[in-house]
Amino acid sequence: MHTTAIDHAIGMTGTPATNPPVPSSTDPAAKRVVIPSELSVQTRQKLKMDVVDMIAAGHARIVLDAAQCGYVDTSGLGVLVSLNKKCREAGGWLLIEGLNEEMRFFIAHVNLDSVLTIEPPITAADRAHR
Repeated sequence: MHTTAIDHAIGMTGTPATNPPVPSSTDPAAKRVVIPSELSVQTRQKLKMDVVDMIAAGHARIVLDAAQCGYVDTSGLGVLVSLNKKCREAGGWLLIEGLNEEMRFFIAHVNLDSVLTIEPPITAADRAHR
């Protein structure tokens, strides 16, 4: 298998695990973390440390709630990719939910939608059934 520098950076090298866990925001083993209203060079370190601490404590299934986040810069994207890799290395996953349309577009524009697991938007009908 030929791997590139990008494959190494995002943790996509080696043999795929057998029956990897499927990301789900309803997984009872998942830990939830709220992304701040702005994920940038000023705020990324706290998010990173919170998730890294959870992984170190044995919780590698992480749901990031982005419903209140209105801005992500490139350093914020970098921390999301890094945390995704750390979760995978620990045998878990990282799921991002609640992204607004602008952030979805930005993530897709830089081709990270193929790397990050992003839950579809929640509709008003979905909210009524929760």
